[in-house]
Amino acid sequence: MRSFIVELVEEGVLAPVGREPHHWRFSGIHMRRARVALRLQRDLGVNTAGAALALQLLDEVEELRARLRTMGGGKE
Repeated sequence: MRSFIVELVEEGVLAPVGREPHHWRFSGIHMRRARVALRLQRDLGVNTAGAALALQLLDEVEELRARLRTMGGGKE
């Protein structure tokens, strides 16, 4: 699991606070991202780079949905 977290940091999926891996701390958002990446890898066989791309795309979808809501075009 530790190597998986290091890979996620290297891919830019997670941004830890702390210099060394054994001192890293993560926000709740980053913990959620790690869980999603783990499920993508475990359940769908997606590699770390693929999980990073999927998370980026999910972030973009959420951002677009938020823009739609502010414009009054999104369903709640």
